[in-house]
Amino acid sequence: MSFYPAFTLAEVLITLGIIGVIAALTIPGLISKWREKATVAQVKETYSILQQGFRRAIDEYGDVSSWCDISEGYKKCTDTIFNNLSATTRISPCGVNKCFSSGQSYKNRFGKSNI
Repeated sequence: MSFYPAFTLAEVLITLGIIGVIAALTIPGLISKWREKATVAQVKETYSILQQGFRRAIDEYGDVSSWCDISEGYKKCTDTIFNNLSATTRISPCGVNKCFSSGQSYKNRFGKSNI
């Protein structure tokens, strides 16, 4: 009579059950950490783009204090600052009525709608 060492079906099922419980407890934490890291990376990328654009705007238009005089009006000053920054970054000149009045949907690089 030959004897083959093997696991019984009960042992295999118990092991798979334990692995399943551990996975169910671990995976949500891993996903949330991944999402957090992705968000941090997006914020850092956006900060870098804005910082580089701001530096280019200063190189091109001079010191920020010389861009406008607040006594000329808030709207004019805001428009000047926005125009200087949009010329040196990937900021699109877009207001609520300008961008979304046509009913177009704008998507970010991950395919999610911004509306």
